[in-house]
Amino acid sequence: MSTSETITLRSSDGEDFVVEEDIALQYEYVKKYMRDKCVIDNTIPIPLTSSKVLAKVVEYCKKHAESPRGDDGKTEEELLKTWDAEFVNVDLYTFLEIMFAAKLLGIKNLEDFVDQKAATMIMTMLDKVKKIFGVIGEIFQMFGKVYNFLKARPSGSILWDNVWETAMVEQGIGAFPQSDS
Repeated sequence: MSTSETITLRSSDGEDFVVEEDIALQYEYVKKYMRDKCVIDNTIPIPLTSSKVLAKVVEYCKKHAESPRGDDGKTEEELLKTWDAEFVNVDLYTFLEIMFAAKLLGIKNLEDFVDQKAATMIMTMLDKVKKIFGVIGEIFQMFGKVYNFLKARPSGSILWDNVWETAMVEQGIGAFPQSDS
């Protein structure tokens, strides 16, 4: 890593992160800020990004600027993939904040990485979502049958207990227990 100038990145909650210029220039936002000569005291404010998330983003950029080396026979790319997988092993809210910060700051490789991770998360949750909405769909179908059943009958001609019992038996759920009163 070169010993270049440093730039201070200030999070939205006021915490400063001093990073080498070559690291900071991975951020399109920083490049534009510097190109427009808006830098005061070598400090660039980073809007809408908490110190917790900015620390993660800086960590990611530093790691990807260095070349990882391993003695265990793994290639640099394998080591970096392992590190990346651990990097996004955070709670969902933090992950979404990292995703937002990557897009806001224009860090292309981080953007691509978190987008791919989000797509993978969605695909793995797809079966769960299908099951949840399938159950909801079955519930709506059941209520639709109850509604159609009631609509076909003259008002007040059937007791509610019989309606529910019939609907539940049709769905294969079984009848509600009868009360003794």
